[in-house]
Amino acid sequence: MLNLYSYLAKSQHKIYKALRKKHPKSKARYSSFKTKDLHYPFTQYGITNFLKEKDAVNYTTYCKILFKMNDEELAKYLKEKHTYETK
Repeated sequence: MLNLYSYLAKSQHKIYKALRKKHPKSKARYSSFKTKDLHYPFTQYGITNFLKEKDAVNYTTYCKILFKMNDEELAKYLKEKHTYETK
């Protein structure tokens, strides 16, 4: 899990840095991490890709735990993710 924490810290820092430049009046908002940001689809897609790269066999189990999803919800999520990534 430590690698996941490092991945999230780096990716969120990169996103916040870009958003601070794009929205200078919102600098305070993008100066500290909000856990609700983990629920954005783009962030979840990155987490899913990270987990799949680390453990292609069990990544769906980890996703269900982290995202608090059941089998049907995860299937819908993965379908939406696939649709988004193949547009």
